[in-house]
Amino acid sequence: MTWASAGILAGAPTALMAQSPSTPESAVLNGGARDSVMTGTFRRLPPRNGFNFWVGGSVGTYTASDNESVNGFMRIVGVQWTRDLFEWKGARFSWVAELLPLLLVNSSAPVTRIPPVLRDPGQPPDPARLRPYLSHDSYGFGISPLSAQVEFTHSPRMATVFQVTSGAAWFSDVVPFGKATQYNFTVNPSIALHWQATRSARLAFGYTLHHLSNASFGPSNPGMNSHLFFTRLTNQRAR
Repeated sequence: MTWASAGILAGAPTALMAQSPSTPESAVLNGGARDSVMTGTFRRLPPRNGFNFWVGGSVGTYTASDNESVNGFMRIVGVQWTRDLFEWKGARFSWVAELLPLLLVNSSAPVTRIPPVLRDPGQPPDPARLRPYLSHDSYGFGISPLSAQVEFTHSPRMATVFQVTSGAAWFSDVVPFGKATQYNFTVNPSIALHWQATRSARLAFGYTLHHLSNASFGPSNPGMNSHLFFTRLTNQRAR
């Protein structure tokens, strides 16, 4: 055997290894990479509760049916409980339950919504029938158990949170006016910018379109849309 043939034989195992498919170790590494991709796409989140306190006030209130101004305002005080559910493609999804211990609505009917017989100067006024159409305050409370939010993180301290709450509210007077009802259903989509003030506390500023209507369960259903700006304080803690 010559030195050349010995060199060829010595290099054969190396060549065969180079041409062989992935080794079991490389397969494990590739499998681990696939698992990490799946984990990064969708993963369940550890149970973490959040408690929110928020206050908001409207800059405009309009009928939901014809977008007519009701010449009033809405004020809301709310508390929320959030529970992390899962993360998908970098977005964090949570379930939300909300209690609204105080709602204050001031509203009145547009002139065109007042029945002609009540605004006829030739007829004697009927204060009892006319009162629901005039400016009045209505105090109420509400609950929104079927709600959710999704959060997009921009940096360790900043995040954008989209939230939709839905439920019902009851008021001391008709809302917004006339033959509408004291009870209403509510839907409240919102967007807020969150700032991580401390490890467990966050402060948010946002906008929400608050919609309420009686879903035509009453004699009249003008509904009301309120454009609100709000401040929200969040405290998060692990279970």
